[in-house]
Amino acid sequence: SLMVLLNPIAQASSLYTSDCGARTQAEELGAHFLRRAARVAILVPLMSWFTSDVIKQPAAGLPSSFALFSILVFANLGGPRLARLRANVMIVLVGLVALIAGAVTGASVWVAVPATFVAIFAIAYSAVLRGYFASSTNAVIVPWVLGATSGTGVTNLPAECVGWLVGGALACAAASLLWPYYAQDRLKVKLAAVLDASASMVDERWTGSGYSDEQMEAIDESIERLQSV
Repeated sequence: SLMVLLNPIAQASSLYTSDCGARTQAEELGAHFLRRAARVAILVPLMSWFTSDVIKQPAAGLPSSFALFSILVFANLGGPRLARLRANVMIVLVGLVALIAGAVTGASVWVAVPATFVAIFAIAYSAVLRGYFASSTNAVIVPWVLGATSGTGVTNLPAECVGWLVGGALACAAASLLWPYYAQDRLKVKLAAVLDASASMVDERWTGSGYSDEQMEAIDESIERLQSV
């Protein structure tokens, strides 16, 4: 029959559409990683110049660079602009506390080792809260390790705190303004299309007009798009 002849053509078209969707998604992901790398490549040298030549605090250079890496690479939070900004600001503040605590405990190896074990366990365990907590754990561990392993104790702590705050402020601004990435939830969109097509068929059945070939094809196409996610 005609449907038997057209079925292989429909399957080939579906495979082509799925392949194009996969390529498009891969290209978008590649562009996202390129933008993320470009932000760090631009901002880290700029921050190094600012801390060494403008504010004359060479000891602030490393913490400021790590603040940029922590927020823009390790955390790389998504979501709405305002919620993302609030979460990044919290990373900066919690990271500042971790930097200070790590520097204080790092004065003695016998204190630093057990303190680091407890702190990193607590930070990593907070990931069970999911959401921004899970995405921010590595970003908060970095300042603790930086403070505990700096080897200077609290000698350069004021400059390191300044560097962390300046770098964190720049990272918060860059995360919201410099090539921000807002991932679309394709699963929700395509699942909604399946539900809409199903609802249209139920509506036709309820009104007594029966099932139409167009509605069946619409449901099949929406299901195929959902399966391609």
